[in-house]
Amino acid sequence: MNDRLSQFLKCSASREFDWLHCNCGFWVCEWINDATGVDPVHAYRGRFKTDKEFLRFVRKHGGYEGFSRKVAQEAGLAQTDNPRLGDVGLVHADAITMAIKADRDRWIVKRNGKGVAIAPFPAIVAWGLDCPR
Repeated sequence: MNDRLSQFLKCSASREFDWLHCNCGFWVCEWINDATGVDPVHAYRGRFKTDKEFLRFVRKHGGYEGFSRKVAQEAGLAQTDNPRLGDVGLVHADAITMAIKADRDRWIVKRNGKGVAIAPFPAIVAWGLDCPR
């Protein structure tokens, strides 16, 4: 793992999961912003007052997968079949969730509560970040 990603994880892993500020997607987008200077969800941060309002919005925009693809496209992220360290993607964990590529076989996901999980979660789609590895 590179120093930048390690530092991001140290600073953010202990934050409590919450649908309005630190959900799986917003957390991954914080990494994207840290790595590239682009926050793919800047237009959505602070927009919702309740969890239900946010989740209704996501369902209306294609569910987790559809909404994530929309955000990635709007941010200009290029889809990749060969994700590398620090790239991002959608994986199957307990549910479909956004993740950060940890190494050849594993992904990092934000856990409900505090912390992260690192495991060989099956990837659905991945996007490359144009950043130092």
